[in-house]
Amino acid sequence: MTKPMKTTEILRSEHEIICDYLNHYLNWVDKTKNLTQESFQTMFDFFNEFVDDYHHYKEEEVLFKWMISEVPQLEYGPIEKMLEEHEKLRDTLDKFKTSVMLRRLEEACNILNEYATLNLAHIHKENLALFNRAESMSNGNEEIDMKMLGLISEHENLKKNIYNKQVSGLYRLKEN
Repeated sequence: MTKPMKTTEILRSEHEIICDYLNHYLNWVDKTKNLTQESFQTMFDFFNEFVDDYHHYKEEEVLFKWMISEVPQLEYGPIEKMLEEHEKLRDTLDKFKTSVMLRRLEEACNILNEYATLNLAHIHKENLALFNRAESMSNGNEEIDMKMLGLISEHENLKKNIYNKQVSGLYRLKEN
């Protein structure tokens, strides 16, 4: 049995936060028609700051780079696919922001539904395939994990305000 890595445990726990937010959003939109520009801005901030700046950075700059350094051909296989999906998520988020700025809230809702669907599927693939592959590659080597955790820790110290702001925003959104 493959030993879990602290690095992938951190990323999986962030995936849980993201999925919680996405599922809460989908339920909220389903139950209410109170779609305001402010509520959409809150959602955009979460997806832009927490998902992209905070979470995707760790995947792209730490985990994926390590995996490619160990098995270079991964760059043109599963990691390439994950990076393409990150870009698709960024593009979808840009379309969402434009719709919100133009006050096309129904269109923004449709785009955000697309974003949620893409992101939930993406997270599922990373959790089941890519993170398991990383754990298999590390073969329980704690030195490798500690090196990645050091890079993640540096990034988290720089971005801690984003994490605190966005996670508390999630709980405020849940209260409404």
